[in-house]
Amino acid sequence: MEQVNLKTEKIEEILDVLEKKLPKREFNLYIPSSDFNPKDIISIQKEANKMMKHIGLDGYIATITYEKTKDGTAGYINLNYDKEVWITVDKGSNHLKWKVLAIMAHEICHKYLYINGVHFPKPFDNLLEWYTDLATIYVGFAILTLNGCKIQSESRYHERIIAITHLTGYLEKSNFEYAYLRLMTSQKKSVIRYNRYLSDKIG
Repeated sequence: MEQVNLKTEKIEEILDVLEKKLPKREFNLYIPSSDFNPKDIISIQKEANKMMKHIGLDGYIATITYEKTKDGTAGYINLNYDKEVWITVDKGSNHLKWKVLAIMAHEICHKYLYINGVHFPKPFDNLLEWYTDLATIYVGFAILTLNGCKIQSESRYHERIIAITHLTGYLEKSNFEYAYLRLMTSQKKSVIRYNRYLSDKIG
C-alpha cells in the first residue's frame, strides 16, 4: 500500500476537526506495557483494553484475533455502537510488536471516531483513514504509531540477507511526526522526555 504525504494545511485542518468533535481530555501519551507480547493472545487482549481505557472507553471490551487479511490490509474492526469491540489483525504481523500496537491503535481510534460522530460516507473512505491515522496521535497513541508505522527488518534467503520495510498506516511517517510535534508543543509537553520511548528520536 502506498502511503500519502499530506500537506501541512490538511493535517492542521484534520486536527482542528478532531479537537472540535472529540471529547475534551487531558493530552497524555500512552506507554505500552513493558511485558507486552504480540504472540500471546492474553497479553494482546489486556493491552487493547488498557488502550481503550486510556481514551475514555471504559466499559468497552476488546477481542483481538489474528487472521490472514485480504489485499494486505493490516487490520479491521466491526464498527457499531456495541460495547463489545471486535478487531482483526493480520496474522503475518504477529512477530512485530510495534506494528501490532500501531494496528490496534488505528482500529481502536476507528471505534472512538465512530461513536463520537466522526465518519464519512463510502466515497470518502480514504479521508476517514487519514482522520483515523491522525487521531492515534491526537488521543495519545503517538508512541505506538511512530514506532510502528515504518519498521525495518531483515530476512535470510539462502545465503543472502534481504532488508524488509514494513509500513503501517495510510500516511507517511513525516505526517505523524508533524502532528506529534504540533500537539506536544501546544500542550507544553517535553518532546525530549519521551524520546526514550521512540525508535527514532524527534525534536
